[in-house]
Amino acid sequence: MKPKDGFIKKNICGIPCLLPYGQNIADHIPELKLNSTASIVWDLICQGMDNEEIAKVLCNEYGTGSGSIEAVMEDIAEYENLLLSYGILEDEKPCTYTSTTHTKYFQTGSLKIAFDGPVTIFDKYFKKFACTGGECQQYIRFHKGCPRKHINGRVIIRNETISVIDTGNTNGNYYIFTFPSEYGIYEMKVLKDGSAVDIYCTTPLCKEHENYIFHALRFAFLIAAQQHGMFVIHSASILYKGSAWLFSGCSGMGKSTHTKLWNELYNTPVLNGDLNIISIKDGLPVTYGLPWCGTSGVFTTASYPLGGIIFLGKAPVNTIKQLSADEKALSVMQRLVSPSWSEKLLQKNLDFAENIVNKTYICMFHCTKEPEAASDMKNTIDKLLG
Repeated sequence: MKPKDGFIKKNICGIPCLLPYGQNIADHIPELKLNSTASIVWDLICQGMDNEEIAKVLCNEYGTGSGSIEAVMEDIAEYENLLLSYGILEDEKPCTYTSTTHTKYFQTGSLKIAFDGPVTIFDKYFKKFACTGGECQQYIRFHKGCPRKHINGRVIIRNETISVIDTGNTNGNYYIFTFPSEYGIYEMKVLKDGSAVDIYCTTPLCKEHENYIFHALRFAFLIAAQQHGMFVIHSASILYKGSAWLFSGCSGMGKSTHTKLWNELYNTPVLNGDLNIISIKDGLPVTYGLPWCGTSGVFTTASYPLGGIIFLGKAPVNTIKQLSADEKALSVMQRLVSPSWSEKLLQKNLDFAENIVNKTYICMFHCTKEPEAASDMKNTIDKLLG
């Protein structure tokens, strides 16, 4: 056990009391009056002693024999449970996330996810990726209502649609996500290794909230995927000659238009209209199906070898520019949507980008929105494939 941040012991007219401050007051956690023994126990907990060490100190303080240690330890545990119930202590043991009879499962690539939440959301967004149970890399649990207590930390991302808070190692090693009220989410808590997700939703959960929640869960997925060597790049993709070809670029650069041209001219299936996930398997890059696909509504559940990544730019004439190794790596890294909220996470993305440079075809294609653009790119790929 360890004391939760936001409490201080003060003597009020000679009586020791635990007083909350900051977020703990906002969470309506009450003050607690201590007797002399409880005061000693609190001080020893703050020093990092375990229950046996505390019991020995108390037995020595009150002159009881060593045979009383087990009984004293039981009293200490009961007192700690009281402090836990008030939200004054935190259990240092990691949370155990286990499946229930209601848990459903879905998988993309090597990432298996346990989903303990509304069936309507699972069936609408994840059912096509459903799999059998077993060891999972991420557990998602839904909760009704606002969390009883909040964890604060340092804000690392903030815009009009999301705030991400890093709680730091001293507050549970979580990312806390907050969203606009119309999302129907009070907050989402994700362990930094992506293994566990707790999402607190408003009640009743309205149908219009479902898409927002699906969108929010993407952030949790990206964390887990990155930790397991899977990286997501903002791109539209097609299936051509047995491989996935990704077309990427800033918003408005024409990736949707270009893949649509391929589909219309050559009947090439569009795999995903907005996001593609890549990992290295047996030394080669592979793409996997992903339920998140932006507003396109187009996705696949299948996996394919990666043929190449083509970065698009607007131009009056179609021109293919070959890139240097550093230009390729930088271009890939810039288009990744995998988290880069810290130097360590940025390095993960950079390592992946540098790794993939020599494993797949990457180029820059300055092009028009006319059918000839798809034709020119197809001819380039055909020559590449021999």
